[in-house]
Amino acid sequence: MHTSLFRTQIKIYERKKNLLIILSTAKEKLEIVASLCEAQTAKEPGRKIFGEMLDRICAGEAGGILAWHPDRLARNSIDGGKIIYLLDTGKLLDLKFPTFWFDTTPQGKFMLSIAFGQSKYYIDNLSENIKRGHRQKLRKGIWPGFAPPRLS
Repeated sequence: MHTSLFRTQIKIYERKKNLLIILSTAKEKLEIVASLCEAQTAKEPGRKIFGEMLDRICAGEAGGILAWHPDRLARNSIDGGKIIYLLDTGKLLDLKFPTFWFDTTPQGKFMLSIAFGQSKYYIDNLSENIKRGHRQKLRKGIWPGFAPPRLS
């Protein structure tokens, strides 16, 4: 672990953030400088809060990102590439995930890029499956939409 390189942490995405903060600060002795939450999908690049987070990292306000899983950070190639580039240039020192192992070695960055690629594949494939399901419903004469409310 490269916790000695950590000066600060900046990013937490999930509702599980309180548990994530408690576990990370107790185990790793990390300083959390900001807790950011973004509701915008990571499928498309250009998320405002994500961009501000990367700007803060580039400015030296933080040296790492704490998130639940890599798929919470990037589900598109541009955002994933930005994170890997910041690791390559040394502006981003480390990433911490309770559900995913990461090390700032060439192998670690390669595995991170695979995790980002899997996230992109998942979201793209899910989109295609939903569209196919809607087309199938239309062929059967059913208007696609929300499931009917359950009767209790």
